[in-house]
Parts: sequence; structure tokens; C-alpha cells
Amino acid sequence: MSEGRTVIADPRVVPRDRCVTRYLLDDFAQTQPNKEFAVFQDGDVWSYETVREKVRALAAGFAKQGVAQGDHVAVWMFDSKEAILTFFAINYLGAVFVPLNTAFKGQVLSHVLTVSDASLMVAHGQLLERLDATEAASISKIIYLGANTGASGLELVEYSTVSGEITAPPALLKPIEPWDTQSIIFTSGTTGPSKGVLSSYLHIFTNAGPEIGVASTKAFPH
Repeated sequence: MSEGRTVIADPRVVPRDRCVTRYLLDDFAQTQPNKEFAVFQDGDVWSYETVREKVRALAAGFAKQGVAQGDHVAVWMFDSKEAILTFFAINYLGAVFVPLNTAFKGQVLSHVLTVSDASLMVAHGQLLERLDATEAASISKIIYLGANTGASGLELVEYSTVSGEITAPPALLKPIEPWDTQSIIFTSGTTGPSKGVLSSYLHIFTNAGPEIGVASTKAFPH
């Protein structure tokens, strides 16, 4: 801060512990560890403490594979428990979650991979055969789930060997702030090539967070 200059905090920017994934997960695991986080169709139930343990293990595994704070990580997965944990684990490291449509292929896939600026991808093995006929841009390593069907010439690592890490994830280089990029979401590409939209934690919070209902009520009172 410059001498004699007063900095006034913007009240529209919520504290990091209210909107940043890592801090929210840590807080919920501490304040309501046994509360149900998710109930799956197969009967499996995750508490907040359980999901945090799984996320930290996966985050540590990702870190050992080279994922660092600020890195962009492409995620090409079908809906699954592993996809949920992957989303959380990437953000837990302060890295950027870059989800890809599982329908992408050919030139569209090559384009979004280039725009993503990711060198590591987490993907379902069934999708990898599309990479053999596609320019994989800067992707050099793939952590894959399920049977592998392609991606020759790239370093491949099985998801199961990464998710079972027992060491703690590395400490952050700096705090993750509300204005840091949480994800890059690609547009549908109906009027041109898909564009990568940089979304901050604050952006996600204000568009889908707990206060959106309050904001909607104020803007459109019943």
C-alpha cells in the first residue's frame, strides 16, 4: 500500500473462506464432519469429512504428477464419483479446472485443447481414441480412468494409482483468492469456435452461490 493512500475493501467481494472451494471444504469437514455431502444410487454415502479425505488424497496424487497452483488441468470425464473428486482436487491445489464436453472430437477438440493451455488431462479411457486422430496441443500426460483405448505417444497414468496417495497435498504458494480463476468453461461454439470463459471463484459464487436467491428476490420481488 502506498504511503498516505487508503484502500477501501469492496463489500461485493466476499471473503475467501465463503467462496473458495478449498477453504469451504476444509471448513465443512471441521464444522459438520458427519453431515451427508452426497448419497449415490449405489447406496454409497459420503460425509463432508469423507469427501475431504478423498479430495486431499487425490490432490496429493495430482501434485505428484506435476499439477501445481495456477496450472490449467483439462478434464474429459463422464459423470461419476471420480469426476466429482477430480473437480474438487484440482481446485484444492489452487489449479484451474477446465471441463471438456465428452462429445468433442476432431478439430473442435483440438481447438479447445489449444485454448485450454493445459499440459495434463484427466480423462475417461474410452474417450482417448479420439486423440489419436487429433492434434493434442500441449497435452503431454493423461491420467485416465477405465480401459484405455488410445492416446498413443503420450504419457499415460492410471487414475487408481493417483487417487490412493497417502501423503498430504503440498502447501499453497499463496492463498487462493476469490478473484483467482476457478475454471475455464467453453462456450457452445454455435456462432464460431468455442471460447474459453475464465470464471473466478467469486463469479461462480455470485451466479450459483447461496445468495443468488436473495439477489433474485431483490431484483424481481414477488
